[in-house]
Amino acid sequence: MIVLIESQAKEPPLDLRGFASANGLTAAELRAMQGLISGQNAARIADAAGISRETVRTQVKSLYGKLGVRSQMELLRISGLLRMEN
Repeated sequence: MIVLIESQAKEPPLDLRGFASANGLTAAELRAMQGLISGQNAARIADAAGISRETVRTQVKSLYGKLGVRSQMELLRISGLLRMEN
């Protein structure tokens, strides 16, 4: 089961292309990551991309596996570290 946390906080978007490339993320996984970091849930990410929620969930599972995280909170922690580096 994947639990998605929705945040109302608005931070400037990160340029994650280099990070995505270094970690072997697909464009779809990167889109899902950007959505999750910005506080969107699977439904919003899916609607924006014109795909199903199940497709987004599959992309998130793959994303988590590639990054070695098990939750959106861990993903947000990584994004916080990336913000500190930029």
